[in-house]
Formats: sequence, C-alpha cells, structure tokens
Amino acid sequence: MKRLVLIVMCVMLGAGALSAQRLVAVGRYVTPTMNVKWLSDSPTLGGKALLLEFFHSANSDCRSRVEEVNDLAYTYNNILDVVVVAREPVEQVASILLHDYQNAYVGIDEQGALFGQMEVPHVPYAILLSPRGEVLWLGNPTKLTTATLDKLLK
Repeated sequence: MKRLVLIVMCVMLGAGALSAQRLVAVGRYVTPTMNVKWLSDSPTLGGKALLLEFFHSANSDCRSRVEEVNDLAYTYNNILDVVVVAREPVEQVASILLHDYQNAYVGIDEQGALFGQMEVPHVPYAILLSPRGEVLWLGNPTKLTTATLDKLLK
C-alpha cells in the first residue's frame, strides 16, 4: 500500500510539474508583452508579421547574424518587423546594438519579462509571429532561411 501511495504521489508531482510548464509551440497564438526599453523606435505591432530575435553580446552566433538580420529587416520591410532584444544591462549593449542593427528595432529586456513570456531556452533564438500573433516558426535563427520565410509569409 505504501508503495502504491508513493507511486501515485510521484506521478502527481511529475504531472503537476509538467502541467506548470507552458511551451510556446508553432500554431499557438501569443501577444508578446513588449515591456522592453527601446533603443530605437518601437515597432507598431500591427498589420505586419514579427520576427523576434533574442540576442546576447557574448554569443558569437548572435554577433555573426547582424548582417543577415539587417538584410531580412530591409528585404521584408513591407510585411515584417524585425526586433532584436537583449537581456543585458543597457550600458553593456546599447552601443553594440545601435551601431550594428541599422534596419531592425532594438530593445533591452533587462528584467527578462519577454524572454520569460516567450520561454527563450537559449540564444540565439527567434520566434516568427503572423500579424495575428500566430507562432509560425521558432528555433535557432541560423536555421531560418529566406526560402522558409518566403513560404511562411505568403
């Protein structure tokens, strides 16, 4: 009997832990809370798709994406807002972000609210949202090709 109670407790605790986790998944609708400090203009968040790229200055993959992010923001300007968000002190990254990202919106999420809401597991990480807030794609942005973007943004 004690063994059965122990098994049931473990299952319940495990199920509770799993149900407490909310994973952002493709096809799910989300409204990002943009409680970030904008270093650029802020995006309008309406009528266009939104690509959120999560950045860290010490990550070489993030730093190597600057040119590609600027190209995406320029190329898809009519249908896509590209937002780069860092979770670092503004003094540490403001000059890097403002200097490097000429075509994207740039923000600082020092408290990690947006990182937490979007459940960012690592950087670089990106989430592509439709104009209605549907998650179209998520993952490592080095894997997001223009062919994929073209297909998703039709």
